[in-house]
Amino acid sequence: MIAENDVDPGGSIVNSSTLCAATAAVMALLIAACAPISSGECARKSAYDIGYSAAMDNADREGRYTRVSKICMKQERAVERQEYLDGFAAGTADFCQPGKGYSWGRRGLGYNGICANPEFDVAYQDGLREFKAEKRGDQIRARLAAIRDRLSVIADVLANGSDLDDTSRRNLVAEEGRLLMERRDLLEEKRLLIPR
Repeated sequence: MIAENDVDPGGSIVNSSTLCAATAAVMALLIAACAPISSGECARKSAYDIGYSAAMDNADREGRYTRVSKICMKQERAVERQEYLDGFAAGTADFCQPGKGYSWGRRGLGYNGICANPEFDVAYQDGLREFKAEKRGDQIRARLAAIRDRLSVIADVLANGSDLDDTSRRNLVAEEGRLLMERRDLLEEKRLLIPR
């Protein structure tokens, strides 16, 4: 007998145990994708390399060490703390260069403050500002396209809508005015954004 919860909205029969197994498999993949290190990397990488990679990922030094240590302990491998810290220090020195800061910010990536280099911070903020300006520019372009389309519809209805009552006509004219003002403001904001 098929229970009601064994049928999906499309009418296909779904086995509850198969669905649970599939869900568990997907969750395991997601958790593994978020892990800072794989079991294979625990076996292959030195503690120095693990620390170096952590710094290059802009990871929290202590938090990453704790997570990596737990994962590697399951493989019966201890991550030597001082070697990890030495690798993290070397990775931090490489990561904390202004060019890396700019590219990190330009991609819109978060920064947790591991760098003591003020030039990195300035470059990161410059890149992040450009990233945000580009994203805002994309939003403005999309909204301007939507306004253009709506204004076209309104113009068509006003020009060809002889059966419009006065209230509907006034509402459309008012909407048209609001959209024209919004378009003006968006065009001004777009003009002030950092050029590409």
